[in-house]
Amino acid sequence: MDKLANKKKQGSIVDVLKDAILSGQIKGGEELTQVELAESLGVSRMPVREALIVLEYQGLVKRLPNNHVIVLPLGLDDIARLFALARSLELEVLESLDSPLPYTSELEFHRAVCGCAKDGLIARTLETLTEVYIEYAARSDRGRSEREVLVRDILLRANEREWRSVDDTLGEYFSRLLEAYKGE
Repeated sequence: MDKLANKKKQGSIVDVLKDAILSGQIKGGEELTQVELAESLGVSRMPVREALIVLEYQGLVKRLPNNHVIVLPLGLDDIARLFALARSLELEVLESLDSPLPYTSELEFHRAVCGCAKDGLIARTLETLTEVYIEYAARSDRGRSEREVLVRDILLRANEREWRSVDDTLGEYFSRLLEAYKGE
């Protein structure tokens, strides 16, 4: 395995591995060991073990016996399905709001929607979708200004309670986000 990075913090190890998986540097179906990953990252096995638990929770790896993991396959169709789920859940949360959300940034919009979810399962699902898949794609500069305009439009339409338009604009936004994901 190629050397991935020299990060010491467990959270950073999660980020390094997550980015390597989402970018395809570590391929779906690839089997890895904690020892191999620890050597590649220049850390001990314990922070790698902890990071793999987080990545398993996030749906990126499956832990196997003997300190092995397998990277779960993740194609563009999978990302498109995850973005469709995020669209549906975000629309549901936006429809339930009594007061408008302010616009700060593209990623903060998604985090704010997560924070407004009244149902714990929806909140946790949106949090995972936001912090893993949406966050990765939103870091791309590809189409960023258009996505930011779409987010502002989503908030404007939500404040006016034009739900059909909100849904359509969310669809356009996630389509652009998928394009950004492909471009990375």
